[in-house]
Amino acid sequence: MAMAEETHVSLEEAIAQVVARMVKLTHDLARTKVHDDYDWFRNMLVGILISTQQNYQAVLAGVPQKPMLACWGARNLLELRVITTYVLRSLDNAVDFIDDLAADTREFWENIAKVGRFTHNELIAEMRATAMREDEPLKSLLLRKATEEEQAGPELHGPESELHKAKQMMIAFGVDPTRKPKQGSVIAREVEESDRYGPRYKVLSKVVHPTSLSIAAQTSAGSLDELMPLISNEAQADMLAIFYAVEEHIAAYGIGWQT
Repeated sequence: MAMAEETHVSLEEAIAQVVARMVKLTHDLARTKVHDDYDWFRNMLVGILISTQQNYQAVLAGVPQKPMLACWGARNLLELRVITTYVLRSLDNAVDFIDDLAADTREFWENIAKVGRFTHNELIAEMRATAMREDEPLKSLLLRKATEEEQAGPELHGPESELHKAKQMMIAFGVDPTRKPKQGSVIAREVEESDRYGPRYKVLSKVVHPTSLSIAAQTSAGSLDELMPLISNEAQADMLAIFYAVEEHIAAYGIGWQT
């Protein structure tokens, strides 16, 4: 009796199959009807899975020739991994993380308003400095426009309106209006992942940000090539950990913590 031929699947093919399962889970989850009490949690899981897919694709695209893109995606996957661990650990943790949405929104519009004020004042100063270098009639025109802009003030109605809404939302949901979003390092510490998170985050940030190291790397072709296999393997591990954690949570509890 002839033995069945063994099927050989490469690692790349196996990982691609897992990614396909993750895409399917994301789509199924997004269409799943849930009780209103758990709608926010379902949306959180969908957002985590979508972010995981996007950042893993960034790593795959970046590894061949764009190390900064690969490290950017890998750093995000690292953060997503500790966030996923945190929000799946307990309902209290998930609620705590969703409360950061209001804090993030408030900080976003606060800083948009600051940018608007700074840019407005900088523009006026530049117009006056330029006027001093020009002859009439351009000089007078620039000085007049600068005065008009100064008197009109920055256009901040939109940002200030959104900031007011964010603060009202925080009050309505019982969130401290002065709350600061929890940093990834704090979340990592709370789920006992500091040893994983700290060193890797530092390495990836050195490449992602315009540090002396990352700037020097731009002038030395291939200087980060030796790093890419490690980045690829770590990103793959993070992607798998996130997907399996979400998949297993849903299998055990459904959408939420129902038994």
